[in-house]
Amino acid sequence: MVSERIERFIRTLPDPQGAKIFLERLQEEAPKQAALCTKNEELCANLLLLASYSPLLAESCLQHPDYINWLERERDIAKMKSKEELVEELARFSAVNSTLSDSVVLARFKRRELLRIYLRDCKKLATMSETTEELSILADAMLERTLQKAYQPLLQRYGQPTTQEQGRLTNAEMAIVALGKLGSRELNYSSDIDLVFIYSGDGETTGKSTGAVESTT
Repeated sequence: MVSERIERFIRTLPDPQGAKIFLERLQEEAPKQAALCTKNEELCANLLLLASYSPLLAESCLQHPDYINWLERERDIAKMKSKEELVEELARFSAVNSTLSDSVVLARFKRRELLRIYLRDCKKLATMSETTEELSILADAMLERTLQKAYQPLLQRYGQPTTQEQGRLTNAEMAIVALGKLGSRELNYSSDIDLVFIYSGDGETTGKSTGAVESTT
C-alpha cells in the first residue's frame, strides 16, 4: 500500500498509469525494494517520476533492483559529479562485478548513472547545458576506463611502445580524441560519439613476446 501523499503525487505525473504499473511490478518482482520505497517516500517519488518519463529506465530498475538501493544511497543528486568521481566509481563498480565482461560492466554502469542524471533533469535540478555536460563527462570517464583496460594487456604482452624524438628514444603514447557533440561536451541522451585514436609516433615495442622486438606500425 502507498500513502495518500504518494497517491496524490502519482496523479500529477505525465503518465500516472505507467507509474502505477511500475509500482505494481515492483511489489511483485522486487518486494525488498518495494518495502524500502514504503519507508522512504522521497525514493518512491523519484522512482515513480523516472517510470513516468522513461519506461526504459523503469525497466532497468525492475531488472536490476540493486540500482534502487544505490539510488537510495545517492543523497545529493543535486550535485554534478566530476570525471574523477565517475572514474573512481566505475573502478569500484567493475571490481564488485568482476565476473561480468567489460562490455556488460560498462553498459550497466552507464544505465545506473543515467538514472541519476535523468532524475536530476526531470526534477529540474540541472539546466540543459549541465545535463549535456554531465552526459559528456560520463562518456569521457567510460572511455578513459576502456582505454586503460585495453592498453594494459598490450603492455604486458608486447612491452612499452617507444619512438624516436629528436634523436632520443622516448615512450610512445596513445590517446582518444572526441569530436562532435562529445568534443564540445554537448551529448544528449541518444547521441552517438565520434572518436579518433591517435599515437605519438611510429616505433617499436620493448617486449619480445614472439622472440623479437615488434614494430608498432
